[in-house]
Amino acid sequence: MKYLYVFFLVLASLSLFACANTHFSDSKQEETIYVLLGNDIRLSVRQFATIEEKEKGLMGINFLEKNSGALFTYQKPENVVFWMKNTKIPLDLIFFDENRRLSKLIPSVPSCMKDPCRKYDAENIQYVLEVNAGFAKQNNIVLGMNFSFLN
Repeated sequence: MKYLYVFFLVLASLSLFACANTHFSDSKQEETIYVLLGNDIRLSVRQFATIEEKEKGLMGINFLEKNSGALFTYQKPENVVFWMKNTKIPLDLIFFDENRRLSKLIPSVPSCMKDPCRKYDAENIQYVLEVNAGFAKQNNIVLGMNFSFLN
């Protein structure tokens, strides 16, 4: 009985440790791609292309590595709507058209842990990049800037 108690105690501790360290990084190499923003800003991003991936996005993430983010991709340009429900960190939302040209930037979007959460929309968008709040300002990201895939 004592060993069973110790086993469950260890299992519970490991579960808490795993939950406490929820962060987003490029540790899963198979899911990480690299993009070049402008001429010299290299980012590692997790690409979200399926409906399920896009719906979850960065929900529950406690930490986003420097120069990393999430890239939401669409098959063709669409009118998109984003919200920050259960997103624990503030983000910059960077919207690109079909030519990978920056057409809209929404800086420092706050997290939202309970409804109602504000919605952020853009028209004719094929890619959306989510990065740490302040990234766009720190890196002089401006409308018209392009991005390219590095791998």
